[in-house]
Amino acid sequence: MLDAGALSRAEISRRTGMSKPTVSLAIHSLEASGLVAETGIEAGRPGRSGVLYGAVAEAVLSVGIEISVGRVRGVLVDLDGRSLAEHARPVRARTSRAAYDAVRRCVDALFEASGESPTGLFAVAVGTPGVIDPSTGRLTRAGTLPELDGTAPAEAISRRVGVPVRVINDVDLAALAEQVEGAGRGLEDFVVLWAGSGLGSAIVSDGALRFGHRGGAGEIHDIPFATVAAALGRGTSDEVDISFAGVTRLAARLAPEHPDSRLAFPYRADRVLDAADFDPLGAAVRERLATWVAWYCAALGAVVDPELIVLAGPLLARDDLVEPVGAVLAALLSAPPRVVASRLGDRALLAGAAAVARNEALDRAFVTRRRPQREP
Repeated sequence: MLDAGALSRAEISRRTGMSKPTVSLAIHSLEASGLVAETGIEAGRPGRSGVLYGAVAEAVLSVGIEISVGRVRGVLVDLDGRSLAEHARPVRARTSRAAYDAVRRCVDALFEASGESPTGLFAVAVGTPGVIDPSTGRLTRAGTLPELDGTAPAEAISRRVGVPVRVINDVDLAALAEQVEGAGRGLEDFVVLWAGSGLGSAIVSDGALRFGHRGGAGEIHDIPFATVAAALGRGTSDEVDISFAGVTRLAARLAPEHPDSRLAFPYRADRVLDAADFDPLGAAVRERLATWVAWYCAALGAVVDPELIVLAGPLLARDDLVEPVGAVLAALLSAPPRVVASRLGDRALLAGAAAVARNEALDRAFVTRRRPQREP
């Protein structure tokens, strides 16, 4: 019903191969739990008209959350994936408790804004930097959010919101968003390379997101390109840094070589790259950044052999990086993957979290067949 819309019992029987009595029992059970309701009468067919049944999208609600530096952002969605409300709020203290309390307040604000009852909430999915150990649920290597290191976010947030919580690495969520509504739609094998405050990647292979044995698949910043560059005499050991801060430092290092640049210190990574088509310093920074990005793309291409690499995140989702990255990559690999820039913008992580939350909520609602009650 979620895929096809309202259906009659006869049509459900035809599509599923179940007998009509079995379908009737299933419909009765789903109706009793509030997941399905009559929507009308079948028309346009000879013979007796059948009753149409459809999923009650608002009966099962879920929340996708993005935790980032200084902010928590959330979206409330129904079973159709329709956004019912969005909310963002600052995190004023750099502690794990402040972050997880902000998630609870964000969830409350979403229900207040939507007018929906919180009794319909079945699941919450949270995206955050770092690696989630699947055996312990603990977060490590949170990078830009070190206060979350060593905590168990799913457990902590679940206590606050009263429903099961799934926590996923933020770049993995970006890959899920690309798979659902972005450049990866319809592809079995692709990779997302993400950069902003830090660098990470996510791998989709055979249509599934790969997390690795300890949840660390895609932690590509571990590759010691900086050390290699220093050993080859191509830069200092701290040079290869694909992040906003790294590009800013790169601009400062290259500035003496381009005295005719109109870019003024202190440099900002986005402004430097935006000036690359008309300013020599901007052009030099973009060329060096494209080379660094191509190194990481080559490592991913050689090991994973994806059909596509998506440049994503606030630093890399730029059309003007695609051609120079592709050119360097073609010189490094005999069969380089295609490279594109993400079109999802800053909503990628939230869209991925919403998709995960919806699937978790659907599974739980279908099994429990009852509306959960949140803890007070």
